Amino acid sequence: MGQRARILVIAVAAVLAVGGAVLVLTWRPSENTVTLQGDSAHYGVRVVLDAARTGQRAVDVRITPHTGAGDPDQVAVEPAMPAHSHAVEPLAVPPVGAGHFHADGSLFLMPGQWELTVSVTTAGHRDQITFPLSVNN
Repeated sequence: MGQRARILVIAVAAVLAVGGAVLVLTWRPSENTVTLQGDSAHYGVRVVLDAARTGQRAVDVRITPHTGAGDPDQVAVEPAMPAHSHAVEPLAVPPVGAGHFHADGSLFLMPGQWELTVSVTTAGHRDQITFPLSVNN
């Protein structure tokens, strides 16, 4: 690959990286969003879903450590539908800023009453909080 082609590849990669970061960091809830908020033993947890619907969803998680708790190393969300014994593989929610995590994924397989468990892991300790959620088509 020549020098000009390398520069072009690097420039395109930089533009895509910056564009992706801008989209994630400027994501704002719409009128269909659902906000779930509560406290685990060590963290305040706020989850915003772009909609409580089946299919591909955007999930935005804000974590606030309580006094003495460390910053989270990992955050995951795990949907489950206990009435039908359905569960979806946990979705890792990567950090996009201090205490701010965001991901897109297929969370809910069908409409009905679901539970969304948020797991916060830090220094080998895992906190969990579960939110009830009614999901539509």
